[in-house]
Amino acid sequence: MKQIDYIKIKVNNVDTLNTTYLVEHPTIKNRYHFNFPKNGFNGRPLFGKNIEIYHNNSTLYLKCSLPYLVYGHNHIEFNAIEAKDVLVYISSLLNVNLLLGIVVDFEVGYIYSSTLPFKELCHTISGIQGMDLQKKTNSFLAYGHKNKQFKLYNIYANLKRKVSKSVFNSIENLSPNNVKLELKFTKDHRYSVCEFLDIGYQLAFNELDDLLQHHIQQVSHIYNGVKFDDILYMTLLKANKYTHKNVDEMVLDTIATIDATPSQKSARRLALRQKQAQIKHNQNQSFIQYFKEPSYMDLHF
Repeated sequence: MKQIDYIKIKVNNVDTLNTTYLVEHPTIKNRYHFNFPKNGFNGRPLFGKNIEIYHNNSTLYLKCSLPYLVYGHNHIEFNAIEAKDVLVYISSLLNVNLLLGIVVDFEVGYIYSSTLPFKELCHTISGIQGMDLQKKTNSFLAYGHKNKQFKLYNIYANLKRKVSKSVFNSIENLSPNNVKLELKFTKDHRYSVCEFLDIGYQLAFNELDDLLQHHIQQVSHIYNGVKFDDILYMTLLKANKYTHKNVDEMVLDTIATIDATPSQKSARRLALRQKQAQIKHNQNQSFIQYFKEPSYMDLHF
């Protein structure tokens, strides 16, 4: 399943807005949740606690998980047409055209059924090129760098913790093996809302696809290298699962500090790139091999 999830929008020059459907935050000034009209959005209710509005000094911020807002959970496909529909509806309630705003943060992701248990799936990852390990738990893994973050998590465990029992039981094709692979962009400011819904989200999915296909470093159980430096590098990759910094970045940092000439350092960096290519050659398949679309066949009855 393909999904546009979290979005944060900034709209300038908002001097007034309709507060009829807004509920003030109990402790934070100028922050609101929504009390939506009953069944006002295409004949269905919206989950107003899953959206946050902030308005101050003629600037309005809206942030929410769009699937959570519409469905009360994020185990569902959610496309740009649905996103535009709900944003137009909220615009009509606020008397503010959100489509004129700028997208500050956003997330896109895939929901799959994993052929491996989550813990075993995580153990196949030694790192992600250009990203550092930020968080790792029994059901959640995050790598990031600057304004981008890749997340892999057990969506079944996440939803069981976050949503009501009635919502949880209503979710279709939800299995303990279901995972979400997500790419988050923060402080982005590249797109207007219209541009994002037209092409921006598609470019984000292209970037996520490229990451899944080419940038996840996997720990192979079978490796053809026999030299000691081969064994040492593979051991470093396996140890990378427990460190916050990418092992290749650590190697580059070490090369930068050694007592060597620029040409010698350049040769060491070339050797690292050759070792990376050798490892990649031994990985015949991409990380995406472990996933399939969720279906009722995955459910435990």
